[in-house]
Amino acid sequence: VVMLALSPVAARLVRRIGPELLLALASALLVSALIAAAFAPRAVPTMIVVMIVFGIGLAFGFASTPIIIMTSVPREQTAAANAVNQLSRSIGSTVAAAVVGAVLAASSTSLGGQPVPSTGGFTVSFLLAAVACAATVVIALCIPRRRGLYIAGQEG
Repeated sequence: VVMLALSPVAARLVRRIGPELLLALASALLVSALIAAAFAPRAVPTMIVVMIVFGIGLAFGFASTPIIIMTSVPREQTAAANAVNQLSRSIGSTVAAAVVGAVLAASSTSLGGQPVPSTGGFTVSFLLAAVACAATVVIALCIPRRRGLYIAGQEG
């Protein structure tokens, strides 16, 4: 819901600050949400705020990444570049799910004789994701800015 609601905001931010800075902002929001998820009290109101901030980060990241990719390749290679983007997202999601699953399994505890993930396992998982997002902040800030190429219909 947050991602859908923020689509128009993301489009305006792309035009105002460029997709490179928006990607850095998105990743910084994800880092802050993940660190909060790792250390904040696990109360429902707190987690709602964390998930809203996380959703904002995702919305801005998903809005900026395709623009960066599409404006960085020749027009005749945009289909291939988009396919690589989608494949990279799929592989990244799969690897991340496997890592989190392994961390949670390795840190499980027993509850009523049944293994359940420990709070520590979730904390480690959130922190690993925060490190990956922090790396994305640095990478996004290193992408050369290409002003004026992001307005729909404008020739690049």
